[in-house]
Amino acid sequence: MPEVPSLPTGKIWRFDDPRYQELSREEKLSRVYSKIKEEGAQAHLLCTLDDIAYLLNLRGNDIPYTPVFYSYLYLSLEEGAHLFVDRRKLDFLVPGVTIHPYEEIFDFLKDRGDVPTLIDPSQTNSKVYRLLRKPIHGVSPSRLMKAVKGPKEIENTKRVQAEDGVALLKFIDF
Repeated sequence: MPEVPSLPTGKIWRFDDPRYQELSREEKLSRVYSKIKEEGAQAHLLCTLDDIAYLLNLRGNDIPYTPVFYSYLYLSLEEGAHLFVDRRKLDFLVPGVTIHPYEEIFDFLKDRGDVPTLIDPSQTNSKVYRLLRKPIHGVSPSRLMKAVKGPKEIENTKRVQAEDGVALLKFIDF
């Protein structure tokens, strides 16, 4: 039987510079908690790495060329935010977020299986999904939040496109 490779251990870093972020972690989480209530749920489980990185304003190097890190995020109206990640990757505390070892997600969900939980079944693995006895199907609020860009994000996109255009022209000229 082939040996299973170990998970990456690269460090996670903050991406919360106000020059680039339209909303703080607290503002993003507040919006998601409001959507959880609107959907009639008491919790929300995120398995999509890009949504977790976006909501928490954190980035990592677990997948080449994609600034994400392996994790799960459980948001509860009663218990707050719970991030399941390899603790060795974090050199800092994430205010308002309880950190758990990555592997503990399954036991954690078993204990909360009866909690009505907002989940996008198309973005969740079956092992995790089967632990939820009261799933509420819906699109993750963070997926929709990422689609709407604010003034800072639009300005930064334009700036980067201009820099990229200049680099391409220099390359062609070379």
